[in-house]
Amino acid sequence: MSDNPQTGPERRLQLLLDAHPELMDIPLRAERILNENTRFAIKSAKLYRLADEMKAMLEASVTCRPGCSHCCHMPTMIYQHEAAAMAAAAKCQARKLGCRPAPVALHAALAFLGQACPFLVDGRCAIYAQRPLICRLHNSLNDDPHDCFIPATGKRTPIHAVDADFVEAPYHQAVLIWRPREPWGAIQEFFPTAA
Repeated sequence: MSDNPQTGPERRLQLLLDAHPELMDIPLRAERILNENTRFAIKSAKLYRLADEMKAMLEASVTCRPGCSHCCHMPTMIYQHEAAAMAAAAKCQARKLGCRPAPVALHAALAFLGQACPFLVDGRCAIYAQRPLICRLHNSLNDDPHDCFIPATGKRTPIHAVDADFVEAPYHQAVLIWRPREPWGAIQEFFPTAA
């Protein structure tokens, strides 16, 4: 018997890596996409496909399930081009935001802590096929999906996850390089009246 038994999340991660060793190639693949000599729209589409591929690898291991929507109550940051795609899918208008430094945008997003995403309808995403990149990448290997619940204090159980930055960091870098003045903000800032 081992002196250091794995916890549920550690065990799930090990099983996930055993089943999908190619998961460890995702950061390199994302970096290659970032360095391709192509337009931003092509890079973005490829990073979205890579995020969906990563999600498919994680699906059997994560505690996230349809109807679990705690992550939909987190301040979720998106770019103006993501808001435009979401607006087209929902047949509504996205508010235009001004360009501002990331710390300012993140501070403004704290006002939405615990507030549901305006596209969350009956515990499900109304624009799931057009959800932003970060929503595609969020995952939890915790034993209980309720660990993602954020109480009013903002303090919650630590979430064990496969790092979303595998794909998200190169995506942010691409935006900063090819669209440096692209507005960034919480979903609720772009869609204050969508719900």
